[in-house]
Amino acid sequence: MGKRICPRVSGRKDTEYMKKIYLEELLPLEMYDLVIVLISGGKDSIACYYKLLELGVPKSKIEFWHHDIDGGHPSRTMDWRCTANYIRSFAEAEQIPLRVSWRKNGFFGELYRIGTSELIEWVDPETGEIYQCPPSKKYMECQKLKAAAISEMENKLAEFGYRMKFPMKSGDLSRRWCSAYLKIMVADTVLRNMNSVAANLTKTRKDIKLLIVSGERRGESVGRSKYNEIEIHRTNAVYKHHRTVHQWRPVIDYSERDIWEVLKRHKVNPHPCYRAGWNRCSCAMCIFSTPRLFAGIRELYPKEYALLCQDEKILGFTLDNHCDLET
Repeated sequence: MGKRICPRVSGRKDTEYMKKIYLEELLPLEMYDLVIVLISGGKDSIACYYKLLELGVPKSKIEFWHHDIDGGHPSRTMDWRCTANYIRSFAEAEQIPLRVSWRKNGFFGELYRIGTSELIEWVDPETGEIYQCPPSKKYMECQKLKAAAISEMENKLAEFGYRMKFPMKSGDLSRRWCSAYLKIMVADTVLRNMNSVAANLTKTRKDIKLLIVSGERRGESVGRSKYNEIEIHRTNAVYKHHRTVHQWRPVIDYSERDIWEVLKRHKVNPHPCYRAGWNRCSCAMCIFSTPRLFAGIRELYPKEYALLCQDEKILGFTLDNHCDLET
């Protein structure tokens, strides 16, 4: 209807960075060429999608993006086994294209990383073709070292960086690396490789307008209570790449009851983790899980739980900041 959406709480301008990403209002929704819903399978991201439909956004302009945090690791998983199938089934039921992306070998590949991080890959929803981000110079040098299999390879690889620690329970994403390396950086890389994303936007290839929609809520944590409802996204590049990218958190002021009302109204069968007793659909073995939830993981996924306990011993570093898993 040509109307611009303004936030209920004004955006922050308390730092230079916050001034840089400050956005007073969104464009009218119909002006965006593509609306990307970052979907985890949880109730909040699903509520975001239905809010878009209720505001009149046509399905033809919406695309689901899901970041697979396990990244096709050959033997280890950190997420719920059912999440990938749940999201795929939901996308098929709603007839919305689904773009799945990941960092190769996922959480455990990054946890035991020596050298640079693995490459980011994603699947084109129309062709099913797998794309890969261009490798950096450091990545190529690490690959040469691995191929050489020299005795001092590990020490030389470590010069390019290493991990060997669980993510810290912190709002600082440089220390809580799981969110940064497996989700945020994955999405940003896919957005910056626009040849794949913009394949179906040939008419607007030169001046693409994208809206990123995510389901954070202020009521979830102290950190999220300070989030802006709308802002300029990190991948915005109006002059260099003719790409406008805005971010909107449409349910940021919703209560948990509000969210469940949306799902009830649209007759959604929620992710199975809620029926199992979890109050939020994060990774199954999320570092922020309580002792009660990890006891649930020990029941549901005993093998994965035992391996996680073993990881603590191998790394000499506990998943919790203060004690080991068994404690």
